[in-house]
Amino acid sequence: MDAVSEPNPERRVESYGQNATLNLVGQIAVAMAGLLCLPPIIRGLHQDAYGLLSLALSAFALSALLDLGLGRATTNAVAECIGRDEKDSLSAVFWLSLLLQSVIGICAATVIFLSAPALASTALRIPASLRHSALLEFRLIALAVPFIVLSSAFRGVLEGIQRFDLVNLVRVPLNASVYILPLAGIWTHLGVPAIIGTLVASRVVGTAAYVVGCRLALPHVFKRVQFKRSTFKRLISYSGWTSITNIIVPVYTQLDRYFIGAMVGVGALTYYSVPFEILNGLFILPMSIVSSLFPVVSGLQKHEVRPHLVAIYGRPIKYILFSLGPVAFVLAAIAPDILRLWQGPVFASRSALVLQILLAGLVINSVGWVPACLLNGMVRPDVGAKILVAELPVYFGLAYVLISHFGIVGAALTFTIRVAFETGLYFIASFLLQRGAARALVVAIPIRALPAIATFAVAAFAMQRLSGSITWHIASAMVLLAGCIGFLWRYVMDASDRRFIKESLSVRRISLANGMIRDEAQAA
Repeated sequence: MDAVSEPNPERRVESYGQNATLNLVGQIAVAMAGLLCLPPIIRGLHQDAYGLLSLALSAFALSALLDLGLGRATTNAVAECIGRDEKDSLSAVFWLSLLLQSVIGICAATVIFLSAPALASTALRIPASLRHSALLEFRLIALAVPFIVLSSAFRGVLEGIQRFDLVNLVRVPLNASVYILPLAGIWTHLGVPAIIGTLVASRVVGTAAYVVGCRLALPHVFKRVQFKRSTFKRLISYSGWTSITNIIVPVYTQLDRYFIGAMVGVGALTYYSVPFEILNGLFILPMSIVSSLFPVVSGLQKHEVRPHLVAIYGRPIKYILFSLGPVAFVLAAIAPDILRLWQGPVFASRSALVLQILLAGLVINSVGWVPACLLNGMVRPDVGAKILVAELPVYFGLAYVLISHFGIVGAALTFTIRVAFETGLYFIASFLLQRGAARALVVAIPIRALPAIATFAVAAFAMQRLSGSITWHIASAMVLLAGCIGFLWRYVMDASDRRFIKESLSVRRISLANGMIRDEAQAA
């Protein structure tokens, strides 16, 4: 193996910024497609028909969880093979992941197909006039499931070799099609089953596109099919712990709504769900950073992690905290004005405090994703699963007490306290399991930045207490936000940070980084 093709950890560490930009732009594009297409879709379908469509979209989203954590395990294993320059092991991971996820997808599709009559007739309250359409819908969903699960394997491979350019080239149109195809179907007067049929076809095309991407990025793995017993044990062990995480996280994010419905009333759900949807939009930023960081950490060998801790641990926390933090503070300060302008004064009076509390939880939770990423990349997915299991009694106790006494405000407090507890455990675990992690955090984040952020937050809330119109409140908050960003850029971000951010946003650098990663992966 010549010097050019040897694994280069510095190159891989520096590339995650460009990949995070690709992920962020892609997710923003999908979000914009949803914002533009959803209103005419809702207007174009009557209530029951839209209910069937939303049921199908939920089924597509849930089908992605049927990979039982193998997609994440594949990314980790592939990145580790690249880092160790193990060509045979990489091929074994690729083919074993495809085999396992094909079996899972076919089994799940069979169960859904056979259950379709019961789902359409008795399990769900579907009007008699739509039951035939619902039966056809569930059978179409069953046909899509193997392709959705299999796509997870191919995407996991591409993410493992850090080819996020190819991932987003497929994922962005595929995710946007969830909004674009139904709208096109309405314009062409298609029924709901036909619209769902086009969505199923898009999943088939998406899987084929991922195959082409893998063949372009790793042509050598298609030359010979091979399996290794050690690879099987590794993937199953990692995916087992990851599947526990994948099961528990949706419980935490959805169960609060059932507590509200049972203790407060279904009518209160709207005043909680809308602020929570705002949070989902803001999670795009930390998600983009962490998803691009995970294969970098996974690809580092044990002796390579500590020298790069500031880059892969301290700085990502810094970037999330000082980009998302000011935005969250501003939104919290003008939450009453935004909600009053968007949904009316009654809605603002009931949901403003909820949104403010949830925004605090958003920042805490997002920062906690970085130590979780470090632990998962170090092949310790068991730690995250155990932390989430340990939270269960804390969560149920908090939810019962706070929601029963404070309603939807109590639900928001439950979320924020839970994620603070979870984030604290992640930091403690990362400090204990990775020597030097605490020092990397101190080195990356200057102490002077914390009082500056606190002062900014106090000023933002103080300005909103002054009399003035909604326009004045929002405009003053934007000016304050711009000033805070300027201060952080000048006095908190050092020269390395500024260079890293500029290169991450450079189109030329993104193209160059993906070219170097492509050459390294093909030479592995």
